[in-house]
Amino acid sequence: MNSARLRTWLPIIGVGVVAAALYAATLMTAVGSCEHAYCADVGEFQIALAVWGTVHHTGYPLYMLLGSPFVTLLHWMGLPPAAGASVYSLVWEVLAVMGFALIVRRLTQSAWLAVGASLIVAVLRPIWIHGSIPEVYSLSMALSVAIVWVTLDLREQWSDTKGWLLALLGGLGVAHHRLIAILLVPVGLFLLPAAWRSKNFWRWLALSASCFFAGFLPYLDMPLRVWLGSKWNYGRPETWDGFWFIFWGKEVAGWQKPDFHPVAILSAAQEAWQVLHAEFTLPGLIVIAAGSVVALIQRRTRSIAAFFGGLAVAYLLFTTIFFKAVLIEADLMLPLLAFVALLALGLSNWSPRGRQVTGVALCAASVFLAARNYPGLYALTHTPDATNYTRLVEQLEAPPGAVVMAPWGARFFALRYAQLVDGHMPQWNIVDHRAHFGELVQATDGRVYTAADTRYVFDVDWWTQQLGGPLRVTAAGPDLVALTARPLDPAPVRVYPLADGIALARWDVRPLADGRTDISLYWTATRTPTADYSTYVHVTDQSEISAPEDLVAQDDSFAPVAGWYPTSRWQPDEVIREDHVVTLPPERPALTIFAGMYSRDAAGDFVQLGQVTLRKINEQWVVQP
Repeated sequence: MNSARLRTWLPIIGVGVVAAALYAATLMTAVGSCEHAYCADVGEFQIALAVWGTVHHTGYPLYMLLGSPFVTLLHWMGLPPAAGASVYSLVWEVLAVMGFALIVRRLTQSAWLAVGASLIVAVLRPIWIHGSIPEVYSLSMALSVAIVWVTLDLREQWSDTKGWLLALLGGLGVAHHRLIAILLVPVGLFLLPAAWRSKNFWRWLALSASCFFAGFLPYLDMPLRVWLGSKWNYGRPETWDGFWFIFWGKEVAGWQKPDFHPVAILSAAQEAWQVLHAEFTLPGLIVIAAGSVVALIQRRTRSIAAFFGGLAVAYLLFTTIFFKAVLIEADLMLPLLAFVALLALGLSNWSPRGRQVTGVALCAASVFLAARNYPGLYALTHTPDATNYTRLVEQLEAPPGAVVMAPWGARFFALRYAQLVDGHMPQWNIVDHRAHFGELVQATDGRVYTAADTRYVFDVDWWTQQLGGPLRVTAAGPDLVALTARPLDPAPVRVYPLADGIALARWDVRPLADGRTDISLYWTATRTPTADYSTYVHVTDQSEISAPEDLVAQDDSFAPVAGWYPTSRWQPDEVIREDHVVTLPPERPALTIFAGMYSRDAAGDFVQLGQVTLRKINEQWVVQP
C-alpha cells in the first residue's frame, strides 16, 4: 500500500477501531431483556440466528441469511449465540461508520473532518445501540451507506454497470427493511439527470428493475429454513398465504396507514424534534443548521448538500405522517447521519487549517457525547431480568409435558432461548400468550403454568376465557402459579381451622438457592368464604412476638396466591397453595412461624381472622397446640 492510500485508510481504520471498542464495551452478551423499545425483538433474533429460524414481518431475509452462519461460526469458536448475534450487528454498524467516514473524506478532502464527523455519528445513541444489540438496523445502516457511496460515484461519472449495482443494492435494502425505500426517492431524483443523459436509458431502466427485484431473492431462504426443520418459525412462511402475510407485514397493516390529522402530525413532529434535540443538544443543532446553510450556499457543495438535505426531509416527513410504522429513533438514524454530513460539507468550505481545527473540535464533541451516552447504554444492554426470569421458571414444580406460558416478548424469548439453544427445560411445552390453551391442556394435567406477575398483563378474566371457569389458581413455586378449570387436589382429613370455613391443610419450609426461605402454605375451605382475606407469615426466633424487635421476617399478601385467587372465589374442599418468601438473618435462626389471615373493617382497622402457630422441633415444623 503506497503512502497516499495509507494516509487515506489509517484514519478510517482508526475510526473503525474506536467504534468497535465502544460498541464492544456495551455489547449485549446475554438474552436481551431491556425495557426500551430498542430491545423489543432482540431475543427473537438471538434465537432465530442461533437455530437457523425465521422471524417476524417482514422476515428480514438478508439479515438472517448472512447472520446464521456468522453466529454459528462464532459458536464453534466458543462464543455463546446470544453474544454472537450482538457481534454480528457490531460488525455491520462499524462498517457503516467506516463507510460514512470514507464518504466525508471523499466530499471534504479532509481526514480531520472525516474522523470527527464519523465519530460524532458513531456515538449517537440510535447508532451506538444498534452496534451493541442484535437488531436489523445495523445492516440497514451499512446498506444505506453503501447506496450513498455508489450514488456519489454515479453522480461524478455515470456508468450503466454501477447503476445496475445500485439497483441491486436498493433491492437488497428494501427487501431487508422497507424503510430503505425512502432513501431511494432522493437517490433517484439526484441521479435522474445523469441517467437520462446516458445512452439507452430505457434499456438500462429495464435491466435495473430486474436487478432491483433480484435483491428480493434472499426471501427464498425463509421457506427453505422451515423445510429443513427449523425449530423456531414465525408464522407459516413455508405456505403461500403465510409467506405473503409476512412479506407484506399484514399483521401490522393498521400501523402502515398515513395519518394526516393535524394533531397527530404535530405530535409526531414534536417527538422527532425531541429525538434530534436529545442527540445533538440545542447548541449542536444550531451549529448543524449554520453548517447546512453554508453548504447549501456555496456552489461547490450545493448539489451534494441538497441531496443530504432531501434525504433528511424525506425521512422526517415519513416520521410525521407514518408515525406508528416504525420506532422513531430507528427511523431517524439516517437523518442523523445526513445532518452530520451537512455540517461536514459546510465546514469543508474553510481553509485547510480551519478544517483541521473544526475536525479536532468534532472529535472533542464526540468524546463528550460518548461520556454522556455510555452509562445509559451500558445499563440498557446489561439488565439481568431475562436471566433472572429463566432461573425463576427453572424452579417450577410442574410435571413433564406441562404447558408453560410467558407473554410474547423478552420473557418468552428468554425461556425459548434457554430451551432451544442451551438445552434447559426440555420437559415442558413453552408457549406464548397466543397459544390455544384449551387444546393444549387436554393432554396434560389441565394446568397452565406462568409467573405470578403475568396477571398484570393477562388477568383472571382473560384466563377464564382461555381455560373456562370457575378458574382455580394455585402456586407452583415461589412467584409461580398454575391455572386450571379442573378441581384442585382434595383437602386432607386433618386440617387446622382459622374461621369462616378456612383452614390450613399443610405447610412446607425450605431454603432456596439464593439464600432466602420459602414458606409454602396449603389452604383449604369447607365452603366458599364469605369475604376476601389477606394472608401473612410472621417469623421469630422467640416463642412469641412481644415486641417489634422480636419479628425476624414477615411477608404479607393482600390476597392469596400473589393476588390471583381471592378467598371469595375458592371452591370448597380444594387445596390452594401459596408461597411466602422471606429473608432470614443467619444470626437469628427461625423458631416460630405465625401463619394467618386478616381483613380490614370500614374504619380501616385490621381484623384478625385467625392464625396457626408453627414451631420448629427437631428440625421439623409442627403445629403448636
